[in-house]
Amino acid sequence: MKNKLLVIISLFCFSGNTQNKLSSLYRIEDNFPVDMKKAREFIRLTTDDRLIYNLIAGLNSPHDANYQFTVKEDKNLSFALPFTNDRYKLFFVDYTTKMPINEHTFYVDYAFEYYHYFPKFIYNPSLFSPASYFKIAFAQNDNNTNELVNQILLNGLNDQPFEKRYGTLLKRLKEKNKALKKLKIEDIIQDDEELSSSDKTEALINAISNEVDNEFPNLLYVTFMQNKSKQDKSYGMIKKIFGAESLKRVDEALTQNIIINTNQSAYLTIPENEFKGETVNNAIPIAQIVVQLDFKNKELRMYFKTQTTISGMVSNVYSVSDKKSIKSETINLKQIQIRIRENETKTIFEDGFNKKLFEINSN
Repeated sequence: MKNKLLVIISLFCFSGNTQNKLSSLYRIEDNFPVDMKKAREFIRLTTDDRLIYNLIAGLNSPHDANYQFTVKEDKNLSFALPFTNDRYKLFFVDYTTKMPINEHTFYVDYAFEYYHYFPKFIYNPSLFSPASYFKIAFAQNDNNTNELVNQILLNGLNDQPFEKRYGTLLKRLKEKNKALKKLKIEDIIQDDEELSSSDKTEALINAISNEVDNEFPNLLYVTFMQNKSKQDKSYGMIKKIFGAESLKRVDEALTQNIIINTNQSAYLTIPENEFKGETVNNAIPIAQIVVQLDFKNKELRMYFKTQTTISGMVSNVYSVSDKKSIKSETINLKQIQIRIRENETKTIFEDGFNKKLFEINSN
C-alpha cells in the first residue's frame, strides 16, 4: 500500500489557499485488505463531504511527517463516529469561550516506521510471515550481520559449550548452502591461535561472507530460525535471537499512526449509561487523538486522550484486568479507546491511576 494513513503522499500538490475535500487526504488503494471493509467505510464516512483549507506540509521524511489544515462547516463542526450506534460524537469549541465553532485548524503528525527501512509498503498477507518478521527485525538492528551471528552463537546455540558453537554454526550452514562445502572450521579458527571470541567470530563471518556475500543474512534465517511446518517455532526463534521485545517492535513498525493535537478544543460525547463524568453534558475534553491502522489484527484503533483524569462511573462493563462483568465502578478516566473490526466495535475506558481497562461491545 503506497498511501499513508489519512495523509496522502500527494499533499505537496495542494496549494495553501485551495479548497479540497478531506477525503482527498487519504487514498484507499486497491491493496487495502478486503476483510477490513468497516475500517475502509469508517474512513470514507468521516472524510467525505468535508472541505479543508490552508493546507501546509511541514518538514517531512517518508516515515515521519507533519501537516496542518483547516476544516470548515456551515454549521457547528462535529464528527459522528460510524459503527458506534450514534453513541459517540466529536465536536469542537472555541478554547477560550467554550462556544461551538464551525471551523478548526488541525495539526497532524504521521508516523510509519516501516518506511524508515523500506521505500514502499504494499499490503500482502505475507508481510506477517516469519520471513518478513525476520527481514524487518534485521533492518531494525541496522542490518548488522556480525551482530546477528553473535546473537545466534549466544542464544541460538546455547545448548552446547561455547567453543563448539563456531563449528556447529558452520556445519549447519553448509547443510543449507553448497557454496560453503569447502570451508573447514579448523582452517578458519586454528587451535594453536590465541584468539578472543570476537576475533573467532569475525574470522568465521569473513570466511562465510566471501562465499555467499549478500545471501548470508537470509541463509542464517533459513538455517537457524525457519520452521516450515510450525510457524510458531519460527517466531519463537526470531524472538530468541533478536530479543524478548523483537516481535512487538516489528508489530509497531507495521502499524500506521496518525496523531492529532486538538489544542484542547475537542470534546467527545459519551452516553451516561456507559460513563457518567463530572463534565457539562457528559462531554469529555480531548487533548489528543491517536489513530492506528493495524493490518495484522484487521483493526482500526482510535485513542481519545484527556489532558487530566476525569472522575466518573462506568456502568455495565467488562473488567479486562479482573476478567468479570461489573455493574458499576468509579474510575479516573484518562483515555477512551474505540476499536473497529469486521465483526465488532469495542469501546474501552482506561483508568489513569491503576491502568485498569473496562470494555463495552457495540454490537
